[in-house]
Parts: sequence; structure tokens; C-alpha cells
Amino acid sequence: MAASRPATAGRRVIRYVTAKEIALLYGKSVNNVHQLAHVHRWRRCDGLRPALYNVDDVLDTLGTTLDTMGSSKDS
Repeated sequence: MAASRPATAGRRVIRYVTAKEIALLYGKSVNNVHQLAHVHRWRRCDGLRPALYNVDDVLDTLGTTLDTMGSSKDS
């Protein structure tokens, strides 16, 4: 008997994050995150509270957390 494939095989998983999570990761205010989302037209899950923003859009705008919060050179 052949092994069955998971229901999500071949599908792309879309991840979403809240403004609070983004604010904590990037050291920004929640209001600033909502402004960035509006200006950069981040995709979101409509009608949900708190708003959930598409991770790919967030990363396109803000970069990875390592890029924005990485080591600072104090030399």
C-alpha cells in the first residue's frame, strides 16, 4: 500500500503575524507598525482582530530580524 501524502503537500503555507509581534521583534511602536502596513499595503486577514499581517510583506519592508536587530559595532 502506497504512503498517503499529507493534505498540505504541494501547498504553500502563508504565515501571518500580529502588529504586537512585529513591534516586539523590530523595536517599533504598534502604531508605527500599522502605519507601515498601510503605506506598504501589507496583505492581511480581513475582519480579524487583532489584525494579522502577511509575513512575506513584513520581511519585504523591514528585512529579517537579524538584519534590523543584528550586532551593532561600538568600535
